[in-house]
Amino acid sequence: MAGLPIWMEALLHHSKRHRLARILQRAGAWLRLLRLQFYPMAWVAYTIGALAARRQVGAFSPRIYWLGYLCLFLTEALTVISNEWFDQDTDRLNRNAGPFNGGSRVLVGADLDPDSVRWATLGLALLLGLGLAALAAVLPPPAGPGLWGMIALCLIALSYTIPPLKFIYRGLGELDVAFTHSIGVILCGYLLQSGNWRDPYPWLIGMPLFLATLAAITLSALPDQVADTAVSKRTWAVLLGRGGASWAAFGFTAAAAICGVAWQWRRLYGGLSGLAIWLAVTHGLLLAGAILRYLHQGAPCERINGIMALALTYLLWFGLIPLAFLW
Repeated sequence: MAGLPIWMEALLHHSKRHRLARILQRAGAWLRLLRLQFYPMAWVAYTIGALAARRQVGAFSPRIYWLGYLCLFLTEALTVISNEWFDQDTDRLNRNAGPFNGGSRVLVGADLDPDSVRWATLGLALLLGLGLAALAAVLPPPAGPGLWGMIALCLIALSYTIPPLKFIYRGLGELDVAFTHSIGVILCGYLLQSGNWRDPYPWLIGMPLFLATLAAITLSALPDQVADTAVSKRTWAVLLGRGGASWAAFGFTAAAAICGVAWQWRRLYGGLSGLAIWLAVTHGLLLAGAILRYLHQGAPCERINGIMALALTYLLWFGLIPLAFLW
């Protein structure tokens, strides 16, 4: 820029800073849309399945493991973005959106234009198809159980809000999320590493995680209940009312702790890591107490960020305990 007037240099510098700010703002919107904070638990569950197969069957392929996780990651990203797309009506009405509920709001807030999100969705779907094709190519024969297990998991996860099934609009959304983030993912990791779907271990080890996830996803819909009712989104908070859904979450919280203690007694949670179940039980008591206080307040339709933080960290125990044991 040698030889340019000072005012012109200042104008060009300001223009570059403005352009960089817009790029960073757009990148931040894409990151908010992906909601990456919810992905690690799926990786933990998937890894539990893969390591369980290594222990039970003696087989483990890093290449299959990472290709399988790529498909899982793409499925989760595609599910999150499609949820954002199909939930725009309820998101516009929602006055209680927060970090744990109500979506990322990048579409209803016009932070990203619909066309770019639509193209991103198509791109992710294409990448997922290519990932599944690559997985099919590297799986040893018979590749059927692992490949079909992954395909089934993809379809179940994507059907949370995508037509024609739209599980969350039929009262099945909570079960969909709890299964795909626990037993379903564990089973996929297990099958891809030559495990047998008839083996009870992946089903049993995922049960406490399933129950704890069911508690968290049930609670997450409480602040959205009024908006969801207006668009006929049949979450359990809508079907049971906020009070009924809170009691259901209380029961799932207790059931996860009881199941975890039983698994430690039966040595499914073995080693020193199994003793951490007593920390999980203590955590569960804190969560149960928070739910009871919420009920005592009349189960208002408002943000419950404190309860959600307890619920989401509670379910971590039921992934990290078996993961530490199998590692």
